[in-house]
Amino acid sequence: MRNFLIFTIGVGIQFWGAAVLAECAPAAPGTGGDLACTGIDEDGFESEAGSLSILIETGAIVNSASDGHGMDIAHNFNLLSNRGTVNADRDGVRGGQGLTLINEGVIAAGDDGVEISGKGAATLTNNGSIRAGDRAVEMDDDDGVGGAGNMVVNNGQIISDDGEAIEGGDYAIIFNNPGALIKGFDDAIQLGESARILNFGTIQSVGRPDDPQDAIDLDSGSITNGAGAQIISDLDAAIDYDASAMPSYVENAGEIRGVKGIIVELGLDDPDSANVMAQVIANLPSGKIIGSDGTALVLGAGEDVLINRAGGQISGSIQMGEDADTVVLEGSYAGDFGGMSAVVDGGAGEDTLLVRAYEFSQITSVTKAEDVMTLSLDNGVGAFRIALQGWETVTLGGVDHTMQEIAELATP
Repeated sequence: MRNFLIFTIGVGIQFWGAAVLAECAPAAPGTGGDLACTGIDEDGFESEAGSLSILIETGAIVNSASDGHGMDIAHNFNLLSNRGTVNADRDGVRGGQGLTLINEGVIAAGDDGVEISGKGAATLTNNGSIRAGDRAVEMDDDDGVGGAGNMVVNNGQIISDDGEAIEGGDYAIIFNNPGALIKGFDDAIQLGESARILNFGTIQSVGRPDDPQDAIDLDSGSITNGAGAQIISDLDAAIDYDASAMPSYVENAGEIRGVKGIIVELGLDDPDSANVMAQVIANLPSGKIIGSDGTALVLGAGEDVLINRAGGQISGSIQMGEDADTVVLEGSYAGDFGGMSAVVDGGAGEDTLLVRAYEFSQITSVTKAEDVMTLSLDNGVGAFRIALQGWETVTLGGVDHTMQEIAELATP
């Protein structure tokens, strides 16, 4: 799997041995033509042709005209291989439907680094640096309408100084490979429905105190955070799910860290903005989900599922929200689950907690403070405590028990 993720799209293009030019030439290529940029081009390049094959040579520099774009090739199915530098006052590269961009060099822009205007089937492989004042990679239009089939493979750095690092619409795919960085002042990644994010590097939102932002903001989709990988928001949620029509999935073997770890929109001010679909989260043995304000997960309405495997760390309280939710704790534990003051709250609905490696007879004590019941268990590996609220069924060793049964063990 990892070998697949670390791939760089192999486009074996043969560019001709033309004489060194001080600009991009030919200046007006026809559809399907070849183009080379060498030396220094001081007024950018623009073409309405499609199916172009463009090479910016190693050491070449394409500078935009004043208040202009760098490479404006917004027609369909163009291929741009950048081994040099593109500097632009406005957008660095403007592409269209089916754009293939392979960046081995530097793209630096005052506005968007790469702007695809909501077109689909675009593929960006970044092995260098893309840095922008606004969005580093923009794949949907201002109405939020994206193009299906857009994909970003990042082996380098994609950084926005004042916006999103990657903004896309529905069905976008993001690979962030080991050692790679996606960093935004705003959301590091902002996507629509049915997104797919595979992270083995770092995804980070910086923000500022008066404008906190999420590391990943999306409507729905799947997120895989690999061992050693990080999804970090300095000032807001690491992962934030907006209103959606589809369930979502997170598999975490790395670190997910924010003021809150994973949240969904609750629709407190606007019920239509609430995410009421199921969230399924698997926290693997090396995984960490951390909420620095004391809340790790807020999952809202929907039949949510949290699976935590022994060794996986959740720091903070868990709010499963409305509807019939399930939490599964696999393996043996020690200490306070979630931390000393953490509470695992099932919320409204018929909720079930499964603690697979413990029997009812291994409950060593039960204490109750208002609506919170704290169970202490020991299966021979040390004391394990978990504070519960809002649960109807606790399954221990495969046997279901009501909270009333457990409450009868409480110390007066």
